[in-house]
Amino acid sequence: MPKPSAPLTAAVEAYFADLRRVRASGGATGERSSYGPLAHLLNAVGRTLRPKVFCVAELADQGAGHPDFGLYAAAQVQKGRPRDGQAPERGVVEVKTPRDDPRTTAVREQVSRYWGRYRLVLVTNLRAFELVGADDAGEETALERFVLAAGADEFDRRLETPRAFAREVGASFGEYLCRALSHRARLAEPPRFRGDDAPAGSRGQASSGSVFAPAGTAAERFDWRTAGWHLRVPVLQALFAQVSTPAALKPLGLVEVLDWAAAALD
Repeated sequence: MPKPSAPLTAAVEAYFADLRRVRASGGATGERSSYGPLAHLLNAVGRTLRPKVFCVAELADQGAGHPDFGLYAAAQVQKGRPRDGQAPERGVVEVKTPRDDPRTTAVREQVSRYWGRYRLVLVTNLRAFELVGADDAGEETALERFVLAAGADEFDRRLETPRAFAREVGASFGEYLCRALSHRARLAEPPRFRGDDAPAGSRGQASSGSVFAPAGTAAERFDWRTAGWHLRVPVLQALFAQVSTPAALKPLGLVEVLDWAAAALD
């Protein structure tokens, strides 16, 4: 889980300040000149996670071309470096310039090629970020998007005051990146008990395949929308029925958050 928002806001401010310096130098060459600021941001956010996540620039071709970054979990590191040919657990990153539109046909085809290999792609033009993953049917889909500025000129203006810019969007943007980098987080699995088979003293505790859903095959997916039918603890069943209705969740913007939680439970 991410730490409080102060380190995230500081990381975002540093990202804005670094981009501003690169742009103001007059010697930037476009996309590649932004790799350093973006790598620092991703690594700073990755350090707040458990397990930690770090990025590797200009990932080697693993059968789909060369993504700009690979996102590795700390558990993948052996003697200080990833094992040869190991796919990044948290997906890859494709970077464009602020004046590029990541939704053009050419970019989408490139992203789809990476998605076919890695199943998770964070595509960005530095001012907008979109995480591309899989839907419930296993098909490619945009999972969540975050926009810092609607256009390149607006982004340039906002970068002139990196601290004020970060104060406005730093916490929410940092939290978005935490979710993006945690998307494939592997949760430790406690002993699997059905609610009515659990040992004395353990009933009512959250665990994989216990009070939240019936035991099943590994291929089954956790669906929070239907979980109320399977809850075996009456008080949880009543509470879930009250809070899981569309009328309660949509105004709060929680449907997408619950979808992410379900993906983590899977």
